[in-house]
Amino acid sequence: MIALEQVRQEKFTSTSGVYNYDEQFLKVNGEQTCRLVIKDRVTGKVIVDVQTPDAKKETIQKVMQTALEGLPVDVFIVDMNSRYPELIRELFPNAKIQWCIFHLDKLIWKELQDEFGKNPPLCQLYNVYTLFDIFFDHSLELVKLQELLKKFETLKTKDEKSNKQIEKTLRKEFSQFVKGLKKQRRREHKKVPRKTLAESEETFATIIQQSTLYPKKLQKRINYIQENWNKFTLFQRDTRVEPTNNGVEHYFAATLTKTDKKDFRSNAAVTRELTAAQAEWNGAKLFSTTKLIEVIPLIGLLYRAFPS
Repeated sequence: MIALEQVRQEKFTSTSGVYNYDEQFLKVNGEQTCRLVIKDRVTGKVIVDVQTPDAKKETIQKVMQTALEGLPVDVFIVDMNSRYPELIRELFPNAKIQWCIFHLDKLIWKELQDEFGKNPPLCQLYNVYTLFDIFFDHSLELVKLQELLKKFETLKTKDEKSNKQIEKTLRKEFSQFVKGLKKQRRREHKKVPRKTLAESEETFATIIQQSTLYPKKLQKRINYIQENWNKFTLFQRDTRVEPTNNGVEHYFAATLTKTDKKDFRSNAAVTRELTAAQAEWNGAKLFSTTKLIEVIPLIGLLYRAFPS
């Protein structure tokens, strides 16, 4: 604890200008507190990881201003919180924003389930994957869904109960197909391919033309994507920018266990933990190591000084 309390936040004199920003909520003796993190997207260094009493606009702006004073600020990669654009524009008028597409996909999936439950019809699954396909290539999933839709048309009967069972079986087949794709990508150390800006524009133009075929909630989401197109496509125009905020999510997962996320005993413990997490992530060695072969002679000396 003494060693950890001596660790200090690193002060940066140069950065890339492209930052991941996110918040995480912790508890101190059952009371909620906030953790604000700014991470350099290009270098991977954590600029600041600090505890605050809340995540109000003024609090976030103060942390950003202090942490990034004198540093270049070109881009923020953030979650789709509607207050971020104004908050960032007030501090850094020239900074651009990339909204996290992973969070966009989560919202699309939630809106589908809100309307159709946890087991949506195959045709609606197809609709959702056309939206997932805007920025990342999901053509394999779309081809599989087309195949399953044709199979459903062949197998369905006049009995509604029987049709639901058939669709359930086909949904399960699709789920196994998607899991198989994920496993294959992991084995081959690949990610879902990104689309170019031209490909995304072409895909989205088709979706706009056919938007009336989508459920009402997804129609609103399509309009939302259209209104904020520049915030979703910055990664296709600037190679330094990532399409998701996963960089800071990975940092969160690597620094705090699930138990720690739930509760701390004191504010000092939170500060100590976060400062140490930042330092270790940025490459600092907080503790020295000793080999067993170096310890054995010391044990021998103890035995000679204090015989049994």
